[in-house]
Amino acid sequence: MENELLPGDIVSVIVEESFCGLPIGVHQGIIVDLVGYGLSIAFTDVQLAIRAKGLGVGQFLDQACWGNFEIVRICRGTLHN
Repeated sequence: MENELLPGDIVSVIVEESFCGLPIGVHQGIIVDLVGYGLSIAFTDVQLAIRAKGLGVGQFLDQACWGNFEIVRICRGTLHN
C-alpha cells in the first residue's frame, strides 16, 4: 500500500486537541517498531519526551491512538526505497 506507514518513515502529527499530555500543534516524529508494542511514533522533539516523562505518560504514540490525529508522511524511510 502506497500510504502505509512503515518503520523509518518521518511523519508530522497534527494535534487539534490535547491528548494524553501531547500539546496542541504539529509535531515531528519517526515510525519505530518497538519490541512488544508494535508500530509507534517516537517524537524527535526532546521537549515532548521530557514533558511526557514529567506527566507520567508514554513517550511514544502507539498505533492504537493514531486514529485520534492527522498523520502525514513527510519522508519515506530509506530502507523502503
